[in-house]
Amino acid sequence: MVANGGVVPPALQGHTPDIAPRFDPDLARQCLARAAPSGQLTMAALDEWEPVMRELVDGWQRILGLTVDVRTWTAAAAASMRRPWDIANLVIMGWLPGYPDPEYYLRLLLHSQSRTNEGGFNSPEFDDLIEQARHERSDRARLALFHQADRLAVAELAALIPLVYGRSMAFVKPWVSGWWEFGKSSSSFADLVVDPISPRA
Repeated sequence: MVANGGVVPPALQGHTPDIAPRFDPDLARQCLARAAPSGQLTMAALDEWEPVMRELVDGWQRILGLTVDVRTWTAAAAASMRRPWDIANLVIMGWLPGYPDPEYYLRLLLHSQSRTNEGGFNSPEFDDLIEQARHERSDRARLALFHQADRLAVAELAALIPLVYGRSMAFVKPWVSGWWEFGKSSSSFADLVVDPISPRA
């Protein structure tokens, strides 16, 4: 699903809709003129993201006249490679949650002290919002702080730009019960129950 909101996906409480940058070629040209990039722009991604990356690069070439060097790596090569930011100006990456909470996205991806803040984003204002949210006892106030942090990171500071929200899918026979899945975690096969009187096809 094409992303038009913040870092936290629509399936979760804490999603902030309609904050991702909109298609605006004139504004893009103004930003490019201000940034005055020197040298070759490079974009890198895991090879499975190549179709998305090519779509972006083709649009930038056609609309903005940008030439971008595209680089990919395989999952097998990922363990031995340097950080993607060491080989490219722009990087496309995915993020699978470990638990269904906006903190997992916002704090772990973007807090300056997080070990998984691979882009090196550093904003004291953002960090302060995250820390307030982590200590807030009211669910409503906590979510409001996460919304504010998401807007700051995506809409105001462009720490990252959400492109798509992914979805995983599992096909489970009707006589199997106990299956659950969320992000990168799922039920253990030892916890599944198979109805002994159902046909197995």
